[in-house]
Amino acid sequence: MKNKEKQEQHKEVEKELEKTNDEKKELKAKLKDFKKKQEESEKELAAMKDSYQRLAAEFENYKKRTQKEKEAIYLDSVADTIKTILPVIDNFERALATETDNAQSIKEGMDMIYRQLKDAILKHGVEEIPSVGKPFDPTLHNAVMHSQDDEKEDNVVVEEFQKGYKIKDKVIRHSMVKVVN
Repeated sequence: MKNKEKQEQHKEVEKELEKTNDEKKELKAKLKDFKKKQEESEKELAAMKDSYQRLAAEFENYKKRTQKEKEAIYLDSVADTIKTILPVIDNFERALATETDNAQSIKEGMDMIYRQLKDAILKHGVEEIPSVGKPFDPTLHNAVMHSQDDEKEDNVVVEEFQKGYKIKDKVIRHSMVKVVN
């Protein structure tokens, strides 16, 4: 009986050993799959990292290119503005070089230069801000004086000390005004 018991034990041990070998094979297969997945993940990560680095470099290049374009546009804008003002400077130089005692001709020359300068800024969309007789608007006007006048409406501009200018809706300089309280 001992022999039979030993044989049965031996069979059980073999079965356990087979089971262990099967589990070992299964674990090896799982390990192999895991390593394969890990390699794939590492490749995917490397591809994403490369893509990110390329994208970051492209964005940096875009920022530099955009900055250069902004600077070029700014310089072109300044050059265009100066080109419209240069003829006014030329006329001032001619007027200063002219020797005359005739006050009327000097005044006429100054009026012509003034109109030319106004036309030059109008070409760039600069316009005066209307003030006198208009309701006071703090976005357009800077009230530097107040006065009492029963004949005029309250909060109306009655005098302009310095003209204001704007381009479209952007105020370049506020009008300095006197307002009725």
